[in-house]
Amino acid sequence: MRVLIDTVSTHSFIRASILGLIRHGPIQTNMIDLFMADGRTPFPVLGEVSLNFNIKNIRTKNKVLVVKELCCDCLVGIDWIRNNSVTLDIYNQQLTARSGNRQATVKLETDMESISFPVRTINKIMIPPYQQVIVKAHVPISSSQKTLFTPRPHLEYNKSIELPSAVLNIQHYTTYLTISNPTNRRCILAPNTRLGDVIQMGSAFTLSTITRSMCPTSSPNNIIQTPPPESITSIINNLTQHIPSLNDDQHKLRTILTKYSAIFDTVNPRIADTTSVHTIRTGDAATQNSRAYPQNNEQRTETEKIIDKMLHAKQIRPSISPWSSPMLLARKKDGSFRFVVDYRKLNAITTIDAYPMPTIEETLQKLGGHTFFTKMDLASGYFQIPIREEDKPKTAFTTGRGLYEFNVLPQGLRNASASFQRIMNTILVNKRESYCIVYMDDILIFSKTFNDHLQHVEEIMGILDKHRFTVSPAKCSMAQSSIDYLGHSISGEGVTPLGDNMAPILTMPEPRSLKEANLFIGGLGFYRRFIKDFAKLAAPIYAVTNKSKARRGEFYWGDKQSAAFQSLKKALTSKPLFLNFPEPNQPLLLSTDASDKRIGAVLKQKSADNKLHVISYFSQMLSTTQQRYSTIEKEALAIHTAFEKLRPYVINHEVTIETDHCPLCNFHRRTTRNRRIDFWSIDLADYNIKEIKYKKGSCNCDADLLSRYPINASIGAITRSMTRKVTTSSSPSPSSDVSIKSHPTLTDNTPPQVRVSPIDLNRIREEQHYDDLIQEKMKKPDKYSIIKDGILFRECKNKSKVPFLPKSLIKEVLQAFHDHLSAAHFGRNRTYTNITKRCYWPNMYLDIKNYVRSCDTCARHNIPRNKPPGHLQSIPPPEGIFDLVGLDFWRPASELSTNGNKYILVLTDYMSKFVIARATPHNNAQTVAEFIVEVASTFGVPKQLLTDQGTHFNNELVNAIAQLLGCHHILSTAYHPQTNGQVERWNATMRPQLNKLASQQPADWDKYLSAVLSAYNNGQHDTTGITPFELMFGRNPSMVFDPTKPMVQLSKPSDYLVHMRTFRAIQIQSARSNTQIQQVRMKQRYDKSRSNPRYDLNDLVLIRTPPPQRHKGAEIYQGPYRIIQLIHSNTYIVEQVHTGNQRRVHTSMLKPIFERI
Repeated sequence: MRVLIDTVSTHSFIRASILGLIRHGPIQTNMIDLFMADGRTPFPVLGEVSLNFNIKNIRTKNKVLVVKELCCDCLVGIDWIRNNSVTLDIYNQQLTARSGNRQATVKLETDMESISFPVRTINKIMIPPYQQVIVKAHVPISSSQKTLFTPRPHLEYNKSIELPSAVLNIQHYTTYLTISNPTNRRCILAPNTRLGDVIQMGSAFTLSTITRSMCPTSSPNNIIQTPPPESITSIINNLTQHIPSLNDDQHKLRTILTKYSAIFDTVNPRIADTTSVHTIRTGDAATQNSRAYPQNNEQRTETEKIIDKMLHAKQIRPSISPWSSPMLLARKKDGSFRFVVDYRKLNAITTIDAYPMPTIEETLQKLGGHTFFTKMDLASGYFQIPIREEDKPKTAFTTGRGLYEFNVLPQGLRNASASFQRIMNTILVNKRESYCIVYMDDILIFSKTFNDHLQHVEEIMGILDKHRFTVSPAKCSMAQSSIDYLGHSISGEGVTPLGDNMAPILTMPEPRSLKEANLFIGGLGFYRRFIKDFAKLAAPIYAVTNKSKARRGEFYWGDKQSAAFQSLKKALTSKPLFLNFPEPNQPLLLSTDASDKRIGAVLKQKSADNKLHVISYFSQMLSTTQQRYSTIEKEALAIHTAFEKLRPYVINHEVTIETDHCPLCNFHRRTTRNRRIDFWSIDLADYNIKEIKYKKGSCNCDADLLSRYPINASIGAITRSMTRKVTTSSSPSPSSDVSIKSHPTLTDNTPPQVRVSPIDLNRIREEQHYDDLIQEKMKKPDKYSIIKDGILFRECKNKSKVPFLPKSLIKEVLQAFHDHLSAAHFGRNRTYTNITKRCYWPNMYLDIKNYVRSCDTCARHNIPRNKPPGHLQSIPPPEGIFDLVGLDFWRPASELSTNGNKYILVLTDYMSKFVIARATPHNNAQTVAEFIVEVASTFGVPKQLLTDQGTHFNNELVNAIAQLLGCHHILSTAYHPQTNGQVERWNATMRPQLNKLASQQPADWDKYLSAVLSAYNNGQHDTTGITPFELMFGRNPSMVFDPTKPMVQLSKPSDYLVHMRTFRAIQIQSARSNTQIQQVRMKQRYDKSRSNPRYDLNDLVLIRTPPPQRHKGAEIYQGPYRIIQLIHSNTYIVEQVHTGNQRRVHTSMLKPIFERI
């Protein structure tokens, strides 16, 4: 082992790789901070070990710091020299050690300057013929200003390249060399190729020890200004080069940047010195801990490097916490890894911090009228924010090396953005709102004059430097006359949306095929009721898309279709649909979708009056790698990318996500087995996601359009947030600018029906003066009328007095106490109670009742509490056997039987109640057709066959079989199973009986089907009073336990036939009579307390959406529809008012629409 003696180094060091070759004591943790001689470059320390150094017959002992990189095997400093009474004789080049009366002297072999270090390539290098390139290379030296490089002659000869000797500057173990290729062929150098060696040209490895306790903060008056390093100087040059150097403006700004150049130093991460810290409030919740995620060798190696780096930067520390969360590495696009911790369990029990974020609208309005702008972005902003000491254990994470916890705010914690915004507002924005704003990690300084701007910039940079913040130079813009911020271009002329704000819609080319035309018009289905005269606008396109199957190849696109296409795009990108700033207190709705090559999203918001506004359209092409993702990964990527691109809009809002991929509905709450999706889920922890809803693909048409329509170019995040009432144009075009010359006063954009003030007595007095009824009562007041201050009051039963409301104010009061956000659309009784406490008018209960029932919002969302309307319409019992049969599928169990069966196909005769059933693995048309043929071959052809409208019954195959057999096929009303009630009743009876027999072996349920059928058909039916078997076949069956008759009596066939016919007619007549009696009783019970509305032609109605077709929170009723035909007493044909689609519905599905007063 070679040992280097450095008389200036304060500590002794040994390279970690050498420890395995020598004896040593245990390695202990050492938290000391070491820097190179420049006082800035860090020198990471892995630990501390005690070593013995033998100088001939004298043993010396010293503690040595273990480091990963060192210029030699071991370096001993002044600490070893002092602790062991060592003397250096520089003139004679020898060292003497003493112990008591003994001493030993050794000759020094060499000095620092003769030690060389290899210089190697980092990446693969290709040098073209006759070209010269600058190559980045690795040197095992942390930092040095003067090293002499000597090339390897062997390499120059073999590769025919030229490497000049040179004096190199090394920073962070890297340097740059110039290599020339004088030949006519290219030269390739592999990674880790040794280019040559460097030797030191002086004491470049002097070290100084710096710890927090030893470095008090100096006051500004005591700071000695030193020139910034060359790299910082280059940064300052880049930030100021746009300012003309003819006057001293550039010099003034450079002086300020130089003074506070420390905030541009991103090499040495710093933790901000703030009084506010991030807190994690978990209340009395139990500690959460999780096992570490498995890692491969590459990930373990990378984790080691990241842990070492964060330990050195004091961002983490070893932990003994009872809390733990797993960490994982996600690969970035450049191939490197990103370190994240899965804090989902911790976030689930963390109390939400509702600290408000500034709205985009308020932020942009502050910028109007200013001329100079500076934007600064904090470098790894979260990692500069400290965490409260008692909350640090909650951030603990597990690795292969053990447990660590954060000293700074990590990504993935709930409330991280709220804490960050609070701290930045407290430090920077407080009392500086007129020239400084902070939006997340973006700091914007704005001024009207350059001198003012210099003062503002110096003040903000001084605060950042005082609190030890660091900014990212690459993301800084200083003293600019215009700047892009939050999707807008800001200059002295005002604030204008960026030019490509509506590109996903505006760049859509016109359809070239029927498929593209259908995709476009179908994608607009969501916006039908939000675009005025949608049907009229879209009519020319519908004319060329409504093609029969045979004519789909006849696609035509003319001038009318082109004009309609442009009109619809304009409607999507202009008021009132597009695009206001999001309301700060209203939740957002994000619809996302992914196709094979593109992802799309639409960010929407419903205002307080239930009107839809689009905040942003987003569309982006998938990369070649992303196109190979699985379907669930693409859909998750769409959600993650949409949040990433639309972060300024969604960061402070409650967001509901709509996706047509059901497996993603809970991926933000629990761990999946997909590491890529887990990483995206962790990334979304900082957002307030209320829920992820499944939305059927055919209904998710707006996002589907942006992910599938062939757009010309790849579009990023597209937003357009318009400042209200700041332009003179009443109908801005998509390209119009939004100009903010000063600080305009916002006008109330709330629709009239919800902008109702509390009842004002002065206004009531004025309106009473013009009300004839009130004036007449004031002339002849009754015992309940009181006149006070010129206002007519009404005395209530509780002796309170309320004003007599004029007729002109009734509608406004109804709107205020029912439609307004504070009233929340409650029912008539609550609305009546609230109004009677405040005012009175004649017949007010009836007016309130009519007003509430005419509310469209309530009609669509209120859950019906009464019995479904419509009296029972019983089917008359048939005249004979097999005159009418019902057919239906039924699924008895969630799993397949051992025989592979999944369904039971049931046929019931309406006269005899006889049931025929068969277990089957499929519920398709072929199964139905085969069953009908089998029944007809065995029992005869039924006259009428009643089924529901399922596709397995309502298809060409089944209809053809029925027509071939001469059987009339009847379809029941959609979503009204009572039509085929006989079969539904049998299904309800069969389920418990089948479960009882198969309770021990549930998978063998189909084996017991015949037993249940036999028991049912051979038992007396409550309705007919006769067994189904006897009524079906005219005789009683012989059962297993029947006694054997001793004698068999034979009769003549002719006599038996006469007897059977007579008995059969009596039997059927008795069954019909019993059935009719039961139907009367059933109808009386069913119709009791049930309404039976009647609708006339052209009446407007809403239709109830069945639960399987609607998600939680959706409208229960949809429409409007118009009655166009009455089928019979309870069944109607209705037509959708906007689309013209027709449906056949039962009265129980309808709700009348009442006209508002």
